[in-house]
Amino acid sequence: MNASEVLVLVATATLSGGLLWFFFGSRPAAQRADVTDKVQRLAVLLRGGYTPQHL
Repeated sequence: MNASEVLVLVATATLSGGLLWFFFGSRPAAQRADVTDKVQRLAVLLRGGYTPQHL
């Protein structure tokens, strides 16, 4: 194997590992919405300077 073949092999392994991590890696835990009188309520946190009157 010459240097270009090794470089292609390393690049392929790195990209494959990145794709596997992106699709199958750990994700933040989901939160359950509160259900009251058959209505789901969920708090929405908006970060930044925008504060809407209605969502």
